[in-house]
Amino acid sequence: MGKYYVQILSCTPTTDYYGYPALIVTANWTNNSDETTSFGWAISWDAFQNGIQCDENVYFYSNPAYVSNQYVDVRPGATLQVMLAFRLQDTTAPVEVELSAWASSSDTIIYAAFDPATGAFCEAPVFTKTSAKNLGDYYIEITGARLTTDSDDNPALIVTANWTNNSDRTVRYGISMSWQAFQNGIECGSAHIYSDASYVNNQSVLIRPGVTIQVMMAFVLRDTTTPVEIELKKWPVAGNQKIIVTYDPTTNTFLAAPQTYTLTVNNGTGSGQYTAGAVVAITANEALSGKVFDRWTGAAVADATAAATTITMPAGNATVTATYKTASDTSGRHWWRDMPVLLKILLGIFTLGIVPLIGILSSN
Repeated sequence: MGKYYVQILSCTPTTDYYGYPALIVTANWTNNSDETTSFGWAISWDAFQNGIQCDENVYFYSNPAYVSNQYVDVRPGATLQVMLAFRLQDTTAPVEVELSAWASSSDTIIYAAFDPATGAFCEAPVFTKTSAKNLGDYYIEITGARLTTDSDDNPALIVTANWTNNSDRTVRYGISMSWQAFQNGIECGSAHIYSDASYVNNQSVLIRPGVTIQVMMAFVLRDTTTPVEIELKKWPVAGNQKIIVTYDPTTNTFLAAPQTYTLTVNNGTGSGQYTAGAVVAITANEALSGKVFDRWTGAAVADATAAATTITMPAGNATVTATYKTASDTSGRHWWRDMPVLLKILLGIFTLGIVPLIGILSSN
């Protein structure tokens, strides 16, 4: 693994200080680099169960079998036996362990799968991606919301959603998605929830391709009566693709979604789903060589001759198309009228004679 050698030796099922099921993974690590360093600075480690990253914040205050020595410095050429601990979701699903080198040109990954009930090596689980995607490479469905209070006793809203990673990469919800809430058109801040035991802040957990996780998002409310508009988008933001739902805190229900219509922008940007009356910015693509923008055709826009303009969404699907025309060659156009008067006089004297010169002067 780059400048290091790692060998996974064993896996020991156990429980942590709080009684949760846990796993201790033991490995030999040899520092074959030229510098004194520690396993923790040289190697990255993760464990997954059911395709979801396991929590590494495991405490063993009374377990003599566990030694936390990942950050002990090791001289070049020396070998250290290290232990890694993970909290498990259950005691039946196989656990995948991955080790890779930090900041290394090596893409080698040391991988092993364990049976958490026995600690024996086992076959790795297989997860199947689906074609269901409504935000980029992901599929998300808001499943619920409820009122609570934040750490400062302000009214807050917890929104629950099921999120499926149908991309080709192991990613985090918090890095892949953007979420906001609004009341009266003003953004609600993120809430810090400490007293609600059912709230799980898991947006930063890594998720395997093909795996679904239930995520929770919390927002500070301005009041408990005004409807809350919740907006989800892929991150980085791509186009106008988004999911918007409205929650009524007085009835604890989601309001019916407003009817949206499809705007198709050919040869430009601005395509998406919009409600009737929405003002949408559209921009024509840059013209090819020898061409210039001419006008928009199709549905009515604010300025049909402007490459960047807006369209007010009608109560129905709409299509606009940016058209182009051949650029005119203006070189030499009106060359006689554009010549300075003095130059015309000189040309008239030496080439046309005095009579035509009078006509030139009278025309200017």
